[in-house]
Amino acid sequence: MRKLKKPTALLALCIACFGILFFTACNEPHRNEWGSWFYVTHPTCTEYGMQKRRCILDPAQYQTRSVDPFGHSEGGDWTVITQPTCIHYGLEKGVCSHCDDNITRPINPNPDSHDWDWKVITEPTYYEPGKKEGACLHCGETDIRIIPPLGDNDDDKDIVDLP
Repeated sequence: MRKLKKPTALLALCIACFGILFFTACNEPHRNEWGSWFYVTHPTCTEYGMQKRRCILDPAQYQTRSVDPFGHSEGGDWTVITQPTCIHYGLEKGVCSHCDDNITRPINPNPDSHDWDWKVITEPTYYEPGKKEGACLHCGETDIRIIPPLGDNDDDKDIVDLP
């Protein structure tokens, strides 16, 4: 029976030492030494990605961070779908060079691109100029312009704005 007591005492001593070492080690604050970031999922044009890194000393410890989508590439050829007017945005479409998705973007309004509806107020004669009035179909702006006399064949003269 004496032989059994020595291994039992040795085992008890080992358990006691392990417990002291274990609890002493756990009471000390853990210092993280972080490894390099690696991608868990890569971002796309429209989706967020995720990166992760682990502690070198304790791989169960890790950090994650979100990676912003990089957005569509707006390079390349664009096709106008809708022309802008004096007050309305236009629209054009293209293809993203990263993901081949069809993408669209607005075209800013052009205040000089009125769509005039002209009505002749006074018909021109051979010697006398006429007059016409226009209203923009989009914004309602009006304009009055002179129509050159019919006898004036000088191609260098355009319609003249009234002061």
